[in-house]
Amino acid sequence: GELKIADIDQNPNMWWMARGGGGNFPGIVTGFQMQAFARPEEVYVAHCTFGPEDAKAVAKAWLARGEEMVHPHRKLFTSLQVWSRPRTMDVLIYCYDCDFAQ
Repeated sequence: GELKIADIDQNPNMWWMARGGGGNFPGIVTGFQMQAFARPEEVYVAHCTFGPEDAKAVAKAWLARGEEMVHPHRKLFTSLQVWSRPRTMDVLIYCYDCDFAQ
């Protein structure tokens, strides 16, 4: 085998898969380097549930805003979850140390 470093700049596709973005990761992760942050004073949470009739439009809208939401100044974490029973889609958005307008 060959040792590779994967991050947002080096081997970004491998980094994405190692973070859980792909089902069949072609390697073994031998270490992680993480950045720690101070505990936020406030955390705002938005949790929206959509039925199957809205799922396609919601997923497209969520994906279209993905790059905008990963910038550190946004202080956001978001996830989209698809459930089979009941057939629903949940969108969660967490905003750390934001004011309500953000």
